[in-house]
Amino acid sequence: MATVRHLSSCFILRILVLVVYFNPSLPYVLKNCTIRYQENPTADISLDCANRKIENVPKDIPKDAVAMNLNNNWMKKINKEDFLGMSKLIILDLTSNQIACVDQGSFIDLIFLKTLYIGNNKLNDLISNMFQGLSNLTGLFLNNNGIQVIHRRAFQFLISLQTLDLGNNRLQQITNIQPILQLPQIKMLGLKCNGFSSFETKDLLLNQSSSLKELDISGDLLKVFSITTPIFPYLRRIEFSMCLYYKDLQWDIPEKWLLRNISHLYLERPILSLEGITKVLKSLDSLKHLRLNALKMRVYEGLLSTICKIPTLRKLDLFNCHIDNLPVKLALCSQLTELDMRKSDIGELPQGSLQSMKQLRSLNISDNQLIKVPHDIRSLSSLEIFNLNYNYISGLTCEDFVNTTHLRALYLKRNRISQVDECVFLNLENLKVLDLSFNQLMTFENNLALPKVEILNVNHNDIAFLKMLDFLGFQSLKQLDLGTAFWDGMTQRSSHKVNKLENIIPSHETIWELKHLENLTIEFNPQKPFSSLQSNYSRDIVYLKAMKRFTMICNIFCFPYQLTDILWTMRYLENFTAKKVFIEAPRADMFQFNPYLKSVTFAETDFSDVDPELFLPILNLESLDLSNCNISTLDFLVQANLSALRYLKMTENELFTITETVFNSLPSLTYLDLDNNPFICNCSNAGFIQWVKNNKQTQVVNAHRYKCSLPVDKRESLLLDFDVQSCRDDGGFLYFISSTCLVVLTLLTSFIYHFLRWHLTYTFHLFLAYLYDIQRRKKGEPHQFDAFVSYNVHDEDWVYREMLPVLEGQQGWRLCLHHRDFQPGKPIMENITDAIYGSRKTICVISRHYLQSEWCSREIQMASFRLFDEKKDVLILLFLEEIPSHHLSPYYRIRKLVKKLTYLSWHQAAQNPGVFWQSVHRALQTEDALTENMDLLTGPRGYKPTDFDTVKKFLMTVTPAEKFTAINIYGDPPDGRTFKLTPQLKSLTLVKTDFLTIKHKMFLPIPNLQTLDLSESEIKSLDFLLLANVSALRYLKLTDNDISVVNETVFQSLPSLTYLDLTNNPFTCECLNAGFIQWVKNNKQTQVFSAHQYVCSFPVSKRGTFLLDFDVKSCWDDGSFLYFIFSTCLVVLTLLTSFIYNFLRWHLTYTFHLLRAFLYDTRKRKNVSPHQFDAFVSYNVHDEDWVYREMLPVLEGQQGWRLCLHHRDFQPGKPIIENITDAIYGSRKTICVISRHYLQSEWCSREIQMASFRLFDEQKDVLILLFLEEIPAHHLSPYYRMRKLVKKRTYLSWPQAAQHPGVFWQNVQRALQPGLPAFPSSPPSPNELRSIAIATGCHGRRDTASASEHLPLSCCRKAGREERKARRQQSSLREDGNNLFTQESVASALSIVGVQVVTPTPTNNHRDRHQLCCRRNCCLCRVEDLNCVLIYMIVSLTFKKSLLSKDC
Repeated sequence: MATVRHLSSCFILRILVLVVYFNPSLPYVLKNCTIRYQENPTADISLDCANRKIENVPKDIPKDAVAMNLNNNWMKKINKEDFLGMSKLIILDLTSNQIACVDQGSFIDLIFLKTLYIGNNKLNDLISNMFQGLSNLTGLFLNNNGIQVIHRRAFQFLISLQTLDLGNNRLQQITNIQPILQLPQIKMLGLKCNGFSSFETKDLLLNQSSSLKELDISGDLLKVFSITTPIFPYLRRIEFSMCLYYKDLQWDIPEKWLLRNISHLYLERPILSLEGITKVLKSLDSLKHLRLNALKMRVYEGLLSTICKIPTLRKLDLFNCHIDNLPVKLALCSQLTELDMRKSDIGELPQGSLQSMKQLRSLNISDNQLIKVPHDIRSLSSLEIFNLNYNYISGLTCEDFVNTTHLRALYLKRNRISQVDECVFLNLENLKVLDLSFNQLMTFENNLALPKVEILNVNHNDIAFLKMLDFLGFQSLKQLDLGTAFWDGMTQRSSHKVNKLENIIPSHETIWELKHLENLTIEFNPQKPFSSLQSNYSRDIVYLKAMKRFTMICNIFCFPYQLTDILWTMRYLENFTAKKVFIEAPRADMFQFNPYLKSVTFAETDFSDVDPELFLPILNLESLDLSNCNISTLDFLVQANLSALRYLKMTENELFTITETVFNSLPSLTYLDLDNNPFICNCSNAGFIQWVKNNKQTQVVNAHRYKCSLPVDKRESLLLDFDVQSCRDDGGFLYFISSTCLVVLTLLTSFIYHFLRWHLTYTFHLFLAYLYDIQRRKKGEPHQFDAFVSYNVHDEDWVYREMLPVLEGQQGWRLCLHHRDFQPGKPIMENITDAIYGSRKTICVISRHYLQSEWCSREIQMASFRLFDEKKDVLILLFLEEIPSHHLSPYYRIRKLVKKLTYLSWHQAAQNPGVFWQSVHRALQTEDALTENMDLLTGPRGYKPTDFDTVKKFLMTVTPAEKFTAINIYGDPPDGRTFKLTPQLKSLTLVKTDFLTIKHKMFLPIPNLQTLDLSESEIKSLDFLLLANVSALRYLKLTDNDISVVNETVFQSLPSLTYLDLTNNPFTCECLNAGFIQWVKNNKQTQVFSAHQYVCSFPVSKRGTFLLDFDVKSCWDDGSFLYFIFSTCLVVLTLLTSFIYNFLRWHLTYTFHLLRAFLYDTRKRKNVSPHQFDAFVSYNVHDEDWVYREMLPVLEGQQGWRLCLHHRDFQPGKPIIENITDAIYGSRKTICVISRHYLQSEWCSREIQMASFRLFDEQKDVLILLFLEEIPAHHLSPYYRMRKLVKKRTYLSWPQAAQHPGVFWQNVQRALQPGLPAFPSSPPSPNELRSIAIATGCHGRRDTASASEHLPLSCCRKAGREERKARRQQSSLREDGNNLFTQESVASALSIVGVQVVTPTPTNNHRDRHQLCCRRNCCLCRVEDLNCVLIYMIVSLTFKKSLLSKDC
């Protein structure tokens, strides 16, 4: 009890500590682990840290993981803090490490751990408290360690342990397992291959019996197995197996009742003698399952008879037992229900060997040598599972399964079946699983009917043509796996592309359906031309509405249209996979009928030009795998609308840079795998690197292992180690930003100067007024004047004649007049500001001249600002003449004031001037409170608009009404529901209504409207008519409004308009109305009433002129606009120049020199000047030593070529690029000596680009690529030109020729020659070669000269001369009528490959008769036979292979 209380208290304490310790934040950039992707987003976290060369348990792993795999690493010790806080862990795998020590309490926090794998390590001792805290552990696997000692308290905390595997250790004492057997829940114990010499229960001193049910024990030293005490009352299974040596085990169980519950006995290898096994079998009264593995059954001839006499036996396994003639004895085992005889070398089961097993339900005779189905199968009517995999059955007969009516699963994989007739499976009405894969089927009969089959596999056969109709007899089919050369899923559909099934299918086509098919896998293995198969197309359609998973794999090539045509039948498809099916990205409409797709995989498909619209129909996509698809950018994902995507795999593509903003369009992404991409470690990836490190949602799998491919100096370094801080100090980028800001500022300044300079001036002075007002308030100065009079000079006579005598003379007010009181020399704007803020009020004497005056405008604007700022009645408006309200429209400030303030009208008071001046007197005496008791221009307000609801109710009572008129009724426009009940309305008049905020919705309920009058309604624009839906409108009257600009496109929405009246509107005579003026003059349908009398109101200079007299042609000659366009183009050009200079100047330089090279080449062709050199050698200065040491001695010294080297032959003082151009075009060929240094060199890049341009231009073989070192293909990806050349042209590799440099230089020599001789397409036969040797007089001769015997130097010189002579004559091999080469032709051909036949003065010594001079260091190359030379010459030139020995 004390122990239990102690455990409980420790458990509660651990829980409390973990609650405090637990950190819910989850790091998504794990250096050594990967969070496994789960289809269920709410699933628990599982970590995969296997195969990472980890030496310690990672510290950055999430603490709430439930499973963790750390197998196959380099860990040597488990520390106490390694798993601290991981209380949710359920499964922990530490297999295959080097763990030799585990600290006490290392697992103390793993309170919910269920399974612990720690096998295949180096543990020697299991110390006390090693497994403390694992009170819920049920499975512990400690196999394959070196455990010798188990402390008696090692397992005391494992109170829930059920399975323990201690196999393959070094335990020697049986007493070591005594604490294990005392565990309360122990069920299975594995002690395989330990050092026990005996297993005797008398040595186990247990206080109570064990709960053990399964025991696996063996060992090379094990001699005795004895159970003499009743400590295993629940033991059901015993397994004996051999380790290394055969040993006879002594079985000592004197009392049968001690084994009364043993029902399973497994024996592996002959560890018991025949007598021993017989004794054991007879002592087991409850045996149900017997397994004999790898026993030589011919040795135990009487064993089967003993086995078959066990009445309780139901299952018999005879694995690897090599049964030969003994199957007949199986007939005695009539009680069996399951029989397994796999891998037993059975060639035949004779008739009668199984016939007696009437209760047999499962039979497995796979992996044998059967050539036909055993005859006895016909009598096994109870058989349910039959496995014939991996045999040699060539055919099935109609009688094979005639009586097996209860058969549910039939496995015929890996046989030689070529045909299946309909009658074979005729009686298998209950069959659910049928596997015919990996056979030799040529066809699949479409008349097969197995209505209950759920799983069918006919993959990996020789079937040339399959169609969906072939499987209509499988109406219960759920999973179908097939392989074929051509697949017809549904035909003749391309012309029916609509979204509903019933609309797709023409009436003359037949509809079929496989209602239950959920999983379909098709593997294409094309073997014959498709043209002969397409004629088999049917007009039948098979609908697959239950399809969830569809997989297509193409091993050679496929026709993608087949895939597109079948997908439309899978409306509810969720998982789609296509491997090597498409050559290029599929069509954008591929998934238009599959909106429920959740997972899509394309493998080995060219997605370089994928259309983002491909993914638009699949909004629910959660998983996308595009591995090895030649993708170079992720930008297509921005427009793909994959908001639900959680899993994205893009491994093995061509991604160099990643734009991190792409992931903003993937809000649900949690798993991203970009492994094996050639990333560039420069600032273009800085944003992506920052995103990987900082984002808290998406796990970038193995991000810490991503390596750089470029630049070369950072190759193989880690992407995340790149210093992104250096990108912030990029001078070129800062210069670009600075210049961009400068030109944008210039552009903005130009725009403001041309269009907004007066607005800015006004704003500036308003700001000065604001400061002046604040300063004045602080000083508290009294007002100097009672009022400042703002008037125009044209009205000065009225001011002096009418105003001053009354206001100053009679009423005694102190007025401020600009001509009298403004301070001379002071800026006008400051005088205005002082006058307004130095007076209590401001009187604005408004006339038409006042409205046109710029300074008067400034004055009233300043006064209105003071009105707005002080919230006082400081402004008095005095109108000298009647000005219609629409004439005030352009003067926004005055119009707004007139609407809100009471004003005085001199024109209305002409008959009673005394009343007028008394009103002015009262206005000057009033307090600061604002009043609004007067109407705008017409007098006092006394009118309240009628309530909208009242009008609506009235209209309801008069429906149907056709004409409605309202004059001075509405204060605001009626809403869209006013005329909802009067759709028949044809005439509508709304006069004197405020329509400033009119909406088109008001007219939608009255589509039949023909007449519309909206006069005197303050309308400013006709744009509301665009959406008003008044297509029947014929009469439109909009007189006396505020319309200054008319958009002529409005009338396109009024197709029936014949009468238009826009009289008394303040039109603007500017280019804004040019379109309207042209429409008025040119339209042939609508009469514009009194259009020739429309008068301009703006601008002031054109006021009073006629609208139609405005010259619209001047709109195209707007100087200000042209200036703006010119300055805009200038600054954009400056911006573009800055960008090009910072980022593209080298590309432009290169283009310029390519143009010069083209001109140079054109000029050279005209001059037809001979080449100065045979070859120009392009190399990097780091490779100069190799050029001088290896290349020049051979190509110039031995072969006599004229080479051009930049350090030697370039003209001093001449531009480098000109020297390069002259060298390339002055040489017949160009040799590029390529190394990693070469790829990094800028000038070398220019040279190969120039040479490749010449190659493209002349279409001649002028470029020779020579690689000094092995450079992987993916490292050439950034060097587009180089990669393209390597893909298309044969190149030479110095590392591969290290063993045969002579062959290497001969290949270079052939490449430098102007033309090669023509050779036969195949090498001659041995007889022909012998004839060649006889013709040359050299057959059977051997050159036995030693390596030290050199030919004279003249010999080699002669050989060189002869070779050049032969090349100039363009000699070639010739065959005579008897397929024999002449001696001269062979000698000429040999000279081309660097071998010269020299015939010296005849001597008596046959060894000197024919000598070979090989032009390598001018020495004699010893060749065993002239035939070898001939073979070398022909094969090397025809097939590019070398047959020379190392000596040459």
